[in-house]
Amino acid sequence: MLSFTGSSAVGWKLKASAGKKKVTLELGGNAAAIIHNDADLDFAAERCAVAGFAYSGQSCISVQRILVHKSAFDAFLQKFVERVKEA
Repeated sequence: MLSFTGSSAVGWKLKASAGKKKVTLELGGNAAAIIHNDADLDFAAERCAVAGFAYSGQSCISVQRILVHKSAFDAFLQKFVERVKEA
């Protein structure tokens, strides 16, 4: 079996060369949201909560990973969890 997560262009090329193997493709974006220590944490938490849970997260462009600067992590986490609980 071939499993691939990445760009459409590469995914379809891999599928074409996979022969009779079963293929699972997760094509589209998988970019992380990056929250730096000087970010507007209220805005970032709101946007990450919306982008992560809209359509129950069943969108290839949903926020799937959040990378937060160590010095902003605790404050961001608190704000993010509050936004998720409000939804």
